[in-house]
Amino acid sequence: MIVPNIHLLVIEAPAVAREVKPGQFVILRANDDGERIPLSIADWDREKGTITVAVMTIGGTTIDLAAVKEGESIPTVVGPLGIRLKSIISALFYASADATVSAASIPLPGP
Repeated sequence: MIVPNIHLLVIEAPAVAREVKPGQFVILRANDDGERIPLSIADWDREKGTITVAVMTIGGTTIDLAAVKEGESIPTVVGPLGIRLKSIISALFYASADATVSAASIPLPGP
């Protein structure tokens, strides 16, 4: 737990960890009858075969995910999904007379 309603889950998912790229996400279910929810992959370790997701407890499914104890399993981890980020876009907004907007693109490493 980072703060009372935000939890980091480190999930053993070697196939996902092997293929994940920046900006991708997974679909998780906390239990067999639970709904599927998308969560961004915050970190991964290819050698350990793990991914890390941050979960904010705001409803039944996220509360169920936050309640999963170390060593327990969840029934569904699907991914990695989504298109990998090729750059990080940073937009800076200036309060000026001409409403100028400036943006910078920062390339990420990798193919």
